[in-house]
Amino acid sequence: MEKRISGVEDTIEEVDSSVKENIKSNKFLTQNICETWDPMKRPNLRIIGIEEVVQLKGTENIFNKIIEENFPNLKDMPTKVQEAYRTPNRMDKKKKSPHTM
Repeated sequence: MEKRISGVEDTIEEVDSSVKENIKSNKFLTQNICETWDPMKRPNLRIIGIEEVVQLKGTENIFNKIIEENFPNLKDMPTKVQEAYRTPNRMDKKKKSPHTM
């Protein structure tokens, strides 16, 4: 009878330890997914850039108002957007980065 009980207790301990390991690995993998996915979700557009979407026309108006407020002596010179590009991710210094060889 004691052998059965000790056998069951051993299997319970094994299951508990495997569950704890799975929880740890799940947290680690979830964190890795968040680290790689979060920077890709937002397009970090710079101010100097062409419009990606028609809705960004409002930003030109905002910049024109700021220029008019800060530089009242300037005539109505047309401002043109020159280029747009996405900024690279800020790499975590603790995280190893892949190197292509």
